Order: sequence, then structure tokens, then C-alpha cells
Amino acid sequence: MNYLDQERDVVDRGIALWDAEKPELDCSGKAITGRILSLSEIVEQAMNASLRDLGIRYSSYAIIATLRAVGAPYKMSPGQLQNTLVFSSGGISNLIRRVEKEGYITRETDPSDGRGVLVALTPRASIWPIAPCPCRPRPSCI
Repeated sequence: MNYLDQERDVVDRGIALWDAEKPELDCSGKAITGRILSLSEIVEQAMNASLRDLGIRYSSYAIIATLRAVGAPYKMSPGQLQNTLVFSSGGISNLIRRVEKEGYITRETDPSDGRGVLVALTPRASIWPIAPCPCRPRPSCI
């Protein structure tokens, strides 16, 4: 069996490698998880392509759009953002730092808890349409 067979996808080729090296291992779970991860990458690439004209990546858009969706005053704690988005606490911290450097958000002290932080949109983030990607108006909203 040729593990470089081009009719197989990357997941099949990886499973074939393991089957050749360790046939006693059951790698059937890789067939599902590998394709889910691969599909996730394809979707993220498509989202990034659709946002290219705005000059941002999907991960930045996700933060900005979530803050827009929460409504005025467009602020959330990092924990609230993490609970809304699919990022780890370390991932959300790094992302907030990056989007802040891009000038779309700021971090400010939470007035209800002086130890807490709120992430807020800046005027720069309001230059975009409400939903450049991938939302569309519901028929009842048109």
C-alpha cells in the first residue's frame, strides 16, 4: 500500500503510515478527528480570505464582532469573551493583546470591580459594517 497515494486525503495517508508501522494500533479515531481539524482549517482560511479586504484575520474579527454584538457600551471582560469564543484563557489573552495593538480594542479598569478589566471597542473598530462575515440578515429583517 502506497502511503503517498494522491487519491487519499492527508488523514488517510497519516493512518496508512501508522498502519504500516504499528498495525496493532487502532487509528480509526484519527479518521474523524483529523478531518474535523482539517475542515476547521479550511473554514478559517475561507473566513480570512473574506476578511482580507478589511485588513484583519478571523480571530481579530471574532473579538470585534462579539463586542459589537453585545451592544452598547461594547465592553466585556476577558472571561466573558472566552466563554463566548472558542479560545483558551491563554489564547484569548494573546489575542486581546494583538487586537489591542491593532488599535481595535482597549483594556480598561472595570468600574464595578477595580481589580477587573473590561475589553472595549475603539472608534477604529466601528469603521466596518455590522456583519462583514459570515452573517446575513434574516429574511424577516430585510
